[in-house]
This record gives sequence, structure tokens and C-alpha cells, in this order.
Amino acid sequence: MTEISELVNFKKLPENKNLYIPILRGMRPVTETVNKQPYIERAQKDYFSNSQKFDSKNIITGKCLYHELKIHLLGEPEQREIIKKYEEKLSQYFFDNETVTLIPKHDQDVVNIKIGEDKQRPIYELGDGLQQAIILTYETYIKKYDEYGNKQTYAFFIEEPELHMHAGMVRQLMNFYLNETNHYYFFTTHSNHLLDMADESDQVIIQKFVKEPKENSKEFDFKIYRCDRDRDLLASLGVKPSSVYLANCTIWVEGIIDRLYITKYMEKYLAELKDSDPELYKKYRRFMPNYHYTFVEYAGSNLTHWSFSDDYTDHLDDKGLSAKAVASEMLLIADDDIQTRPERVKALQKELKKENYYILKCKETENTLPKDSIINVAKVKFARINKDTKKSYDILLIDNITDENYFDHSEFGIGKLLDQAIKKPKSTSNKTAFSDGLGVGTIKDKLKFCREIIKDFDENPDWQLTPKAKQLCEHIFQHIEKCNS
Repeated sequence: MTEISELVNFKKLPENKNLYIPILRGMRPVTETVNKQPYIERAQKDYFSNSQKFDSKNIITGKCLYHELKIHLLGEPEQREIIKKYEEKLSQYFFDNETVTLIPKHDQDVVNIKIGEDKQRPIYELGDGLQQAIILTYETYIKKYDEYGNKQTYAFFIEEPELHMHAGMVRQLMNFYLNETNHYYFFTTHSNHLLDMADESDQVIIQKFVKEPKENSKEFDFKIYRCDRDRDLLASLGVKPSSVYLANCTIWVEGIIDRLYITKYMEKYLAELKDSDPELYKKYRRFMPNYHYTFVEYAGSNLTHWSFSDDYTDHLDDKGLSAKAVASEMLLIADDDIQTRPERVKALQKELKKENYYILKCKETENTLPKDSIINVAKVKFARINKDTKKSYDILLIDNITDENYFDHSEFGIGKLLDQAIKKPKSTSNKTAFSDGLGVGTIKDKLKFCREIIKDFDENPDWQLTPKAKQLCEHIFQHIEKCNS
């Protein structure tokens, strides 16, 4: 029995809220017999002994979609409206904002689909990946609310969501689930493209099932392990460098922290653009990570080992790594502290066009964070600082920071700026509360701080991009658009 069919029997969840999407699924009928559903019958026979308990109400194969659409489109105004809204979401996430219409054509037994100005076509004339996207999103969207408009929460158990989909579409599917629904999802997957979702959202947990023999026995158990950023997991999935094709362009950042911040900035920029410039929003929202663009983490000082020249071939030189050989059209983002190393700046200016590198006009990416978010997280973290250090600081002084640009600094990191703001006037201690030392003042535990900032963003959705963060997003999206036009 598959792992996921075991999970369907999870006793802590209400039985009528469990929905199972098996590997056998599709929108094309496989029999002429009316009301015959062989995919459901196969799933029942293989995994569910109680066929009355698990049937078409909680096993979703896509075979009922034609009749579901017909019922809604011929039903009440509210039913037609939800199909219209669903089509708009399909357009946004999977069809580059082209108008999408789903039609249960009367003289056929399959759903027809019309995309933009193209001719209406039966679903089997389109890619199987698009059929999967519809099967995997329809029920989740329809079941967002009950008939009275109250939010509903279900548990969806899905076998191999990446079936027939390229990497960009898989990520769009996950973004659809995270942004447009409020359900729980349990996946079994062999897709390495989903693994970095755990870094980008604290709503995602990745675990691996390992078959381990019992001691002195021929029997075995399945052990479950948390495995975020686990290289062994990649190996077990058979992922090699040659498995990952290049996106249309790359955005080079110093490390995971910058990538996480910039990803959240880009999401916020799009959300703000939706109201301020709807046309530009429609153009930019179609860009998918790992398809239209992807990130490369170059790790600060390692930048000197890379060559960005088109004709660089001497692998025996110190700069033996050719960026152009391993990554597509690039935009390199660097902190302002690169200016203290003029040889690096000269190398970038020599090897890259001006539009292919972007130097922040502040010490580091953390200086582009909004003031309120930094203060919110600092208050939480201060409670965990040891007592001896706390004696020299007064966290209440943090409320005296009223300048929105206080943390926008070209010389000091936000750790030092926080310490300066909350240090007691009479204190002579050299102990730091937030700075990682007495130098430029980078924030302590940068990755933990980053995750807490992202959590604060999620809990306070009204946060605003700082001017420098907005400028950065504008430059990034212009780069992506240029490389995908």
C-alpha cells in the first residue's frame, strides 16, 4: 500500500474532511459505460477495504469534472460565479494571464477549454500537465467555502503532484495552494523542485520515509525524518547537476538569507503593483521561479573565484570558474560593502554590462528591511538575550526610533544600529545585544533573524517595502522581463 493511502486513515482528522487524489487520475473517460469510474474502483480495490466509506465523495480522479462543471454552470448564480473566479485563478497561475474558459460541451464527454483568442479545443488536445493542474486545483478551490460563505478546511492527500508537469508549473501549483486556499496538504513526491519551498514558507515541512529493518527480524518499519536542505535526500531522489536545466535568467545573490528576503520583496512588490499598475502586474505575475528565472547563491568572498567574461577560458588561473558556463543571463546583486574592495568592483565593471549587476546603496540587504518589522522581531529576540547582557540595554528605548530610514545605513549593519538605539546612556559595557561584534555591526544569527522577519511579514500583511527594496524589485523584474521577452 502506498504511504499516502495510509495517511488517509489518520484518525485525528474528521473523516468527511479527508480527500484523496490517487496516482490514477485524468480528465479523459476510459470507458463508455455511464457512471462507471474505473480509477476510483481501482483505488478502492487496492487501498480501501470499506468501499462505502471511500468513494467518489472523497476519492478525486478528475473523471467527474465534466459533470461537476455542467452542474455549476447550469446551476445558481453563485455556482456560476465560483467557476468564473476559478477560471481567473487558472489564468493567473498557469496560462500567463490569458483568458481561460472551461466548457462541458454538450455533444462530447470531455471538458473543452478556450485560452485567449485560440480556438476552443477538447482537453485531450492540450498537454497532460495542464490537465493535472486543473484536477489538482479544482476541488481545492471549490471547497474553500461552504454554501453559506463560511471558510472550509479539508485535508488533501495527493500522490505525486508533479505528474506530467515541468518544474515551473509544479511551483505554481504550490503557490496556488499556499496563496488561494486554506486546506492542509499531504504529498508523496519524487520532485527535487519542491524541496526549497521549505525555505521560502514556514507553512511547508519536508519529511522522508526510510525503510529500516527491525533488529533480529525479517520485518521492517518506516521511520519518518525531518529533512530540510538534506543532501542525502537529493541523492536518494537521484538528483544530479545534469538533472536541473537552466532557467531563462539567473539572479545572483550572496546567500540563502538574501534569496529569502528578495523572494518576499518580490511577492510584496507584485501585491502592491496589483493596485498601482494593473497592466504591469499582469505582465510580471506570470514569471515563474525555476522557469523564467532562478537564484544563484555565490557566497560573498567567493565572488573573486568567478569569471563573468564571455571569452574567459583559462581554468588554471585563480578565477577558474566561468559563470557563463553554468548559468544563463544574469543579474548580480551585491551589498554596498563590496565598495571596500575596489578590485572586485573593477572586475564586475569590466566583465559585466552595467545592467547585469546591482550594488545596494546600503551596507547589506538587512538595511533594506522595513523599520517596524525589525523592531517587532528585535522585541521578541530581546526577551531571549542572557540577563548579564540585558543589564546594559533597555528595550523600551527602541520605541524612540521614529525615523523610517533609521536602518538605511551605508556603514553599519542593523545589529549595531539596534544596539545604539537601546543601550542605556550610562552603560560602558562592550557586550552587544544584537550586533555580532564591535565592528560594522551585522545582526547576530542572521538566518534565524531572517526567518523571524519572514514570519513577521506573514503575520502582519500590511508591511510596506522600503524605497530601496522597491528599487531593487523594479530592477529585478525589468531584468526578468528582458530575458523572457
